[in-house]
Amino acid sequence: MRRAFFFILAFLWAPLCWAVSKQTAASVAAPQRDSYTSYYVYRRDALQVVNGDPDGANYAEWQVWLYANSVRVSRSGSGLAYARWGAIQGPSARAVRKQLAAYQQFERAYTKFFGANAWGRSTFSYSVGPIAVVEQGQKDDPYGLHWKIDLLNQRLESVVAELRSSLQNGEGNEAPALVQQFFEQVRNSMQDVACFYDKLSRLPAEHNYLGQILARLTPGVNQAESAIPKVTAILPTVKLPVTERSP
Repeated sequence: MRRAFFFILAFLWAPLCWAVSKQTAASVAAPQRDSYTSYYVYRRDALQVVNGDPDGANYAEWQVWLYANSVRVSRSGSGLAYARWGAIQGPSARAVRKQLAAYQQFERAYTKFFGANAWGRSTFSYSVGPIAVVEQGQKDDPYGLHWKIDLLNQRLESVVAELRSSLQNGEGNEAPALVQQFFEQVRNSMQDVACFYDKLSRLPAEHNYLGQILARLTPGVNQAESAIPKVTAILPTVKLPVTERSP
């Protein structure tokens, strides 16, 4: 009788413990993506969750970290800084969230247009953020790398915004090879700039090395900007009406 009582008690207790532990793990794992009632702060190689509206937080530098696969944030999250493939960086939480959303929309349109495997592993689909970066600093920047990459990033954002509708409204089987090569260049530039922000965070003192990489990124963005009129002439930026043929 006593053994049966303890068996029933254990049977009832286990789901309750599982539900509580699941709720606790979720509460420390990540900010709420929809409401953004919390955010991350990265300080001295430690990633912490802070409750509060990120738009009201007074930090000068914000990032979103990018991963090839889905990741889970532990209590410290220190290892995530070394597992990311790239980063989005901006002056506010709102700015990095906006860019992330725009790049994710572009990536979805790209894969729908050219095929599910056309984007590669450096995806914007898996991210952690927004993250306020503390003590990153831009004090020692004799080459102006932060200013130059921020300007290049702004130009690339404009290219992505202008071309997304062409992918959404065009037909992939009608696009010539030249158009595909152009969009591949835009994709590569998006990935390369995000990768550069990651290197800039990890290796802030390697000015010569970073300067050489940045010099290779600029021509790609220049080419993307110059080719926009040709691409939009081939692919419509609005959905064209379908003309019904009379019988």
